[in-house]
Amino acid sequence: MASSLPRRPRFRTAVTVAAAVAALGVTTGVATAGGASNDHRTGPAPAGTPVAVAGDYDELVLCEGSNTDIAAEPLEQPLNRLLLTATNTGDTSCVLLEYPSLWHEGAQAVPPAFAESRPASPVVLAPGESGYASVALSATDGSGGDGATYDALTVGFSLLGHGSYGQGVDLELPDDGVHIDDTLTVTHWQDTVDDAVIW
Repeated sequence: MASSLPRRPRFRTAVTVAAAVAALGVTTGVATAGGASNDHRTGPAPAGTPVAVAGDYDELVLCEGSNTDIAAEPLEQPLNRLLLTATNTGDTSCVLLEYPSLWHEGAQAVPPAFAESRPASPVVLAPGESGYASVALSATDGSGGDGATYDALTVGFSLLGHGSYGQGVDLELPDDGVHIDDTLTVTHWQDTVDDAVIW
């Protein structure tokens, strides 16, 4: 079931990359750190960081909750991980930008992404195709703080470090919920499962 994320920019459905970027005044056409420049950061790109979405990408429709289904599957390895599978349910190609914006009750901000997981270019999904990301829910050695079990988790669609756009998607979680602590981290969207689970 789709839901809106609180305190986040929202755009009409079928919005293109160019329209969304223009609405937020984001610079385009320059490769980001972690992309073509091979400069690795310790967190997601800050607001205003130029991102390579011009040219072939700017007229693509953004993947979001009205045209994308997201499934969550617990992984046996690595431990404490969820695999997110985003499938284009629309009738035109869409682009997954950046990384999943996760939201749970009481969260003050979306979790950071593994900077090294940023792909060289955004993931473009033809109708019926899927992209992938993994979620490190908690520290495997128990070192994480502020841990709690949650039975609801929403995924939003990150727009170049400026919050989320479109509709979020409420995940179907295991019956006993998921344990999350302050080490919660996600990968950028990837083309393959293997690329999503190596981080």
